[in-house]
Amino acid sequence: YGRFHTYSLKCQETVADIEFTTGKLGEAEKTLLLIADLIGRSLPTVDGQWLGNLAELAELYRQQGRYQESKDLLSSTIGLALQTGNVESSYLGKSYLGRVLADEGDYQHAATVTKEVLDYRIANAATDPVSIYNTLLVLGAIYQAQGKLGDAESSFKEAYEGLVQAVGEDNPSTLVATNNLGQIYEQIGLYDQAEPMLKTALERLERVLGPTHPDT
Repeated sequence: YGRFHTYSLKCQETVADIEFTTGKLGEAEKTLLLIADLIGRSLPTVDGQWLGNLAELAELYRQQGRYQESKDLLSSTIGLALQTGNVESSYLGKSYLGRVLADEGDYQHAATVTKEVLDYRIANAATDPVSIYNTLLVLGAIYQAQGKLGDAESSFKEAYEGLVQAVGEDNPSTLVATNNLGQIYEQIGLYDQAEPMLKTALERLERVLGPTHPDT
């Protein structure tokens, strides 16, 4: 097929996903850089696939603590997406931007950006309903950091219930929601509800992702 063939690129993306999921961030960065280069050289114009890979690379930078690099890449990605009419890619970039801002402690700006993404996801729920629940997880974490525990509980609970129905109890996103909701219950003093959720989340996350993954 050749390195530029769609099937070859999909294989590379699968490798990057596996590396990212298993916490091999250095290897994932190299793979995503390779994908971005291959797509960039094979396409006459910017497209959503290339923009998506740039956004994923920026998210990897965030997880490595390289916040300025992440923001710079996301700013470029969002700008290109808007210029070329790739609306979905622009909101993907904004969703990751909200996470970077939250990590930096700019919670107000992070909440504003993430709410904008959530509104878009809700309006386009038919294409990817799971993205709504993942966005609610991010928003809930921002509320939690701000001390808005009631809002955080509502966001995490909605995300948890939606993810259980959409992808099952053992999906990594569901387990993150389980853990987050358990933490909120603990913070507001609902210990009887918090303990089983936290134990369940830890046991299943270790089984699904492994004990060395960042989320465990």
